[in-house]
Amino acid sequence: MNIYSKHNTILAVAFMLLWLFTSARVYAQPQPELTCVSVNENGSLYVGWNIPSGTFDGFRLFYKKTTEAFYNSLDFLPTITSGSIPVTDAQTEKYDVFLITFNNSPAANSPESVHLNNMLLVVSNGGIGSGIARLDWSPMKAVGAPEYIILRSMDNVNFIEIGRSNSLIYFDTIEAVCDLKTIYYKIEIPLTGCWPHSSTGSGTFKDDNRPEDPSITYVTINNGLAEIHWEHSLTPDVDGYILGVKDGAAYLDHDTTDFVNFIIDDFTDRPTYRYPCDESVTYVLRAKDQCGNQSSGILNYNRLHHTILISGEIESHCNRQATLTWNHYISMDPEVSTYEVYRSENGNIAELAGKVSASEAESYTFTDPLMLSNGSLYTYWVKAVNDVNTISSESCQVYLAPVIEFLTDFDLNLITVSNDNYIAMQASGAPDELIGKVNVYRGTSQSSGLQLLFSNNWSNSPVQLSDYDALVHESSYFYQLVATDACGYELGESLLFRSILLELTQPEDESIRLNWNAFMGWGDYLKNYQVYRFDGDIPAPGFPKPVPPETLFFNDLISEVSPGMVTYYVEAVHEDGRKSLSNTVSLVPEAEVLVPTAFRIGGFTPQFIPILKNVEPTAYLFMIYNHWGQLVFETTNVEEGWDGSMNGSPSPPGAYIWMLNFSDFNGNKISNKGVVTIVK
Repeated sequence: MNIYSKHNTILAVAFMLLWLFTSARVYAQPQPELTCVSVNENGSLYVGWNIPSGTFDGFRLFYKKTTEAFYNSLDFLPTITSGSIPVTDAQTEKYDVFLITFNNSPAANSPESVHLNNMLLVVSNGGIGSGIARLDWSPMKAVGAPEYIILRSMDNVNFIEIGRSNSLIYFDTIEAVCDLKTIYYKIEIPLTGCWPHSSTGSGTFKDDNRPEDPSITYVTINNGLAEIHWEHSLTPDVDGYILGVKDGAAYLDHDTTDFVNFIIDDFTDRPTYRYPCDESVTYVLRAKDQCGNQSSGILNYNRLHHTILISGEIESHCNRQATLTWNHYISMDPEVSTYEVYRSENGNIAELAGKVSASEAESYTFTDPLMLSNGSLYTYWVKAVNDVNTISSESCQVYLAPVIEFLTDFDLNLITVSNDNYIAMQASGAPDELIGKVNVYRGTSQSSGLQLLFSNNWSNSPVQLSDYDALVHESSYFYQLVATDACGYELGESLLFRSILLELTQPEDESIRLNWNAFMGWGDYLKNYQVYRFDGDIPAPGFPKPVPPETLFFNDLISEVSPGMVTYYVEAVHEDGRKSLSNTVSLVPEAEVLVPTAFRIGGFTPQFIPILKNVEPTAYLFMIYNHWGQLVFETTNVEEGWDGSMNGSPSPPGAYIWMLNFSDFNGNKISNKGVVTIVK
């Protein structure tokens, strides 16, 4: 019922005075609680309230524009808790609303409820560009600060919550809207039983906002490549990152990544690539969002991260200790507390070589106390760690070998049996001044290993070495030489060589068989073997005989052997003409002696001389005595005989006694005696 008429001002004033008078004197009338005023899409108002305890005939709802002086009213049954105000301009006009309860008989009204207003929302540009929407709205009631829910819609139909506020202002940063677009907003208060909405506000915006920077956490080395880690940008629509490298005073874009939080810099084909094992590389990072907006990069430009560059050297030739130098790692959070130095020998498991406490120094130096082994390869690297051990950064690996200068040549050129008595060796090496000693290792079998035989000082190449303890008629020997420097560290080793042991057997078929082991050391350069035979001191006809490298025997016939001492030896022949000799072996026949029983002085046979065969000429004594026991002749020369004279005069005819002492080729001593007669 409309009790106030805009066309009847006097009647309205009278009614208001009557209502005020009645409400002032009837205090028992229950007072209602107005809970919310919400703006509908069509510009009308929705109002909600609670039913108070007590008896009354109905609710009376008063409303007016805040710019007007007089209220309109609507009555509702006492059981109703909400209603609509049939206005059409609440999207743009602010209304003042309150509620009372009333009785008809006797006439009575309750005190007014709290006055509420509909919330009017104004949307404007909140930034320099078009990327921030500013929302300002009026409160629903004058006192109190409720929590406001901010709603946004891209189609003015489907609204979603984007934030909350306890004030009457909110800034919405536009994301992922790459072209200008009208965006709609509402404000909502989360009340029990009634969620009042503001009017709908809108504006035209697009995402031209810089996203927030990501934060580089650490840079390390992974298999010789830089690995960069970071924490994501907090801007929700960031979909990738731009990695940059420092080039002098400038920063060059190096790679664009997807939405990841680390990357391995393996872009070696790009002109911006910096190899982190040759220089300390500084990296920066920016974020990019879905609309192509990029962050400023200031965060990482002010907290630079760069790789650790390590270098190393060996202090001296004998005192082999590694000295390492590296740069300080900055911007780790928490800061670097310690640098750990790791060492690996010949690719084995790494061990901690030492620690260096971090300071404000620009670079650090560490000398490994370990004496490095000659011939080994050592790998070093440094790890920067913080106190809480949550982040670490490793350097590249540096490789150090303790031999400062390497031999360009070291060989055992030749081993041979010399004088049928010992092993002679010849070795060469370069540069000569680098070699201090040569160690000679010897063994009788390859499987049982070689033992150090002796060491010799090194002079100028070629160096001659001799093994006088070798039993050249009993065994072949394996030899290997090892060169050492003045400090005793090994510089190089020769190939394994083996001498030749020659053996002779006489099978039942009256043949002679020579067997020998394979000469070792020359490999495919072994041309052949040569078999030599000597009859006495004279080379046998048709010798030496060539034998292929794969053949290790030779057969000879006894029938073709001349009477007397027969010896053999074998030599291995290198393609360049070098020769390695074996020991000698001998075919030793039995000794034979034939002594005449008579001879005539000046006769057909001018001398009395034994006929010898297979007798050792160096162990020979021939003597003749007369019948009085006087020595008339003596000689140690197998080719000298008695001409029958004594003291220059012919001896008288008669019987004379001879005595013969000699040794055979096996060293057996033999004595013979007999009588010879001088005839006229």
